[in-house]
Amino acid sequence: KESLTKGAGMRDADVAVVTLDLMDKDSLGHAVEAAFACFGRVDILCNNAGVSQRSLARMTRIEVYEKLMTIDYVGQLFLTQQYVSKVVDQGKGASGHVVQVSSVAGKIPAPFRSGYCAAKAALNAYSDVLRLELELEKVDIAVTVISPGGVQTDVSSNALDQDGKAFGTADQVTTQGMRVEKCVAWMLTAISNRLEDVCICSNLELFATKLFAFLPVGKATAVIKPKYQAYMDKTLNQVKSKAGIETWNRKLKGSS
Repeated sequence: KESLTKGAGMRDADVAVVTLDLMDKDSLGHAVEAAFACFGRVDILCNNAGVSQRSLARMTRIEVYEKLMTIDYVGQLFLTQQYVSKVVDQGKGASGHVVQVSSVAGKIPAPFRSGYCAAKAALNAYSDVLRLELELEKVDIAVTVISPGGVQTDVSSNALDQDGKAFGTADQVTTQGMRVEKCVAWMLTAISNRLEDVCICSNLELFATKLFAFLPVGKATAVIKPKYQAYMDKTLNQVKSKAGIETWNRKLKGSS
């Protein structure tokens, strides 16, 4: 709030901070009600929360997948549903805009991110269907899906490992990624123009999304793999070292 009132010069009355927990549906419903109560209308819902993953699919606990799907998909679906319902209930002339911050990982099979990829792909599919249904109902709510590539944030360090703990290591996808300020500027352009589906990423990442959209996974991987081989090998060693495959196998045997 302080960054908006002091940094952006907004009035205190124009800013309301509402806390919520994407793992708690009750808090999501209360947050939507509180936002509409503060301002009477909410022009844009931007679902920007998320958590990533760095672990092998075969070693990741089911509880980690459940957390990833809840934060990156189900929680945001529920927020979207509550928001859209409120706008529709306001009657004729009401309008809105849903912005889903997805990821390039929702369009390509990114290694060590199986749950994250699945959640983002689900968010993309849900948003596409929602957009179509709103058009069929002639409801004036735009749906924008923004898929950033690597961005210089702590997303890889905070990613969940196979046990749900922070991975704790920054990788080159983020350290060498786009600056946050640049990504946000492009996001604002997409939002202000009410675009439907936008990738904000490097040329190589954009090329990868096209490859996997039009080629079988095996052929697309063969084309793109040389560009990422060193990174994939390094990350594979990191996730194996962190997990300890022999230790994991002993855990499985002990629990059977």
